[in-house]
Amino acid sequence: MALADTGFAAIGFVPPALEFLTWYVVHKTIFSLPAVPKEKRMKISLSLLFVLLAWLALANILGSANFFFANSFLVPLVAFGIPYIFAKTISGSQIYSKIADALPNHFIIGIQLFRLLGIIFLWMYAAGSLPAAFALPAGYGDILIGLTAPIVAYLYFKKISQAKKLATLWNYVGILDLVIAMIMGPITAPTLVQLLSFDAPNAAIISYPLVTVPTFAVPFSFVLHLVSLRILRKENSKK
Repeated sequence: MALADTGFAAIGFVPPALEFLTWYVVHKTIFSLPAVPKEKRMKISLSLLFVLLAWLALANILGSANFFFANSFLVPLVAFGIPYIFAKTISGSQIYSKIADALPNHFIIGIQLFRLLGIIFLWMYAAGSLPAAFALPAGYGDILIGLTAPIVAYLYFKKISQAKKLATLWNYVGILDLVIAMIMGPITAPTLVQLLSFDAPNAAIISYPLVTVPTFAVPFSFVLHLVSLRILRKENSKK
């Protein structure tokens, strides 16, 4: 399980790195926008940083306390609810909308390289710790998105022909991968909706530290996809 142990270590290291890198890019975008009043820029930036840190902290604290294992029905609510809240917050605010629209989409796409961590699911499946019904689609799906993220980002940044269409397709495939994982997780885990894997329930996905994947990594990725698609729609509407 040495490789899996390395993967679990990555689960602890990668999310904070993702948070700070994403926050820094948003921070720089905020301070470059004339549409954002100067007196509000730092407040907005620090508020976002606080939200991101609090979100990750709660995912870890509640996860390590077995809160999500005891209340597994909350896991998909967090996975889909947080992206919904972010999307509504962005669309409901002129300032947040302008910030989101000004973000560098090649970064928003490229940072999803972190989805390569899906290889953890395959390691755990090989070790007998995860059922195939969950590990294989979730693992291979994440690896596909992670491997192609920098390629799609580069083509978009270079404004290669059809790059925007490719980026749009890539985003939808990435969302589909997340949705499939969030469907297969509960129905293979010891939850009220378990339909598969009764011989080897997927307890790991609602246990710490893996539970931080559906409570942080999945919704974080979902938000990135939604922001990227928003930017692409705005660009296409200007044609």
